[in-house]
Amino acid sequence: MTRSASFTSLSLLAAAALALGAVGFAACKSSGESSTGAGGSGGAGSVASSSARVASSSTGIVDAGPIVCSAEYSTVPKGECDLLQQDCPAGSTCAAVADGASATTKCGSDVGLRAAGETCSADSECADKLFCVEGKCAGVCCPGSDDLCKGGTCTAQLTVGSFHVAVCSFAQSCQLLTNDACPDGFGCHVGDATKGKAECLPLGGAGGESKPCSEESGCGDEQDCWTGDSRCHWYCFTDGSGSPSAGLGGCPAGEQCVAMSDGKTIDFGISHVGLCFVAGAPDAGPPDAGDDGGPDGGTNPTPDAGSDGGDDAG
Repeated sequence: MTRSASFTSLSLLAAAALALGAVGFAACKSSGESSTGAGGSGGAGSVASSSARVASSSTGIVDAGPIVCSAEYSTVPKGECDLLQQDCPAGSTCAAVADGASATTKCGSDVGLRAAGETCSADSECADKLFCVEGKCAGVCCPGSDDLCKGGTCTAQLTVGSFHVAVCSFAQSCQLLTNDACPDGFGCHVGDATKGKAECLPLGGAGGESKPCSEESGCGDEQDCWTGDSRCHWYCFTDGSGSPSAGLGGCPAGEQCVAMSDGKTIDFGISHVGLCFVAGAPDAGPPDAGDDGGPDGGTNPTPDAGSDGGDDAG
């Protein structure tokens, strides 16, 4: 009887020990799952998080490392910072600045709040890492790729003396030689002939026909700063289409629309668009190759438009 009671007591003690062990094991397992689950810091959670970082890295958004351009984006000698990486402290911008006859890069903290693509009149109005280009805030980019421009195109340049930096363009396209082609404060110009289109660029001064200039912003609406003589000239239609009024296709009295000046071809990448020059001026070349002087007034629709010097040239 006593032996049986003792055996029963031992059995009860063993069962209790087993129960306590199970509770302890469950507690340990629960604790382990908390640290290794999807929201934890190791184990399976670490693998999942690592995969997310790798995926993000491949998109260039998180942990992407240095940006690499396949083409030259700047000729400015590197100084204290990198123009493409924009590695200055937060709230500042790595900018190209003059350095005697050369140029260099420096961090500057004169920044604003406007984001990429927003209208501006000075770099100081744009957020850090951005510049005011063609009247819009824009960042440095890789020529041949628009990936860094987020809705813009990598087709503009910032210049410091003879040095340049590729930057995004957010310029609005416009229809050349039409009324009210651009908003107030902007003029319709062909800033880059390689684009084959006109864009709204900021009007920077009191430019006008035949006034000296260094870039399109120094000329009036519907005028080009011709590199041949560094003066402003009206755009015009060499085939005689459009209105005869200056700025709408024609030229001022005493001027003619030509496609060549001083031996240089005037080519904006837009069909039948030339510039107005004083008629008979030494540097005013012949009308557009399509303006063959025949009865059709230069509107011959044939592909070579009389440019081959053959029988159809007149």
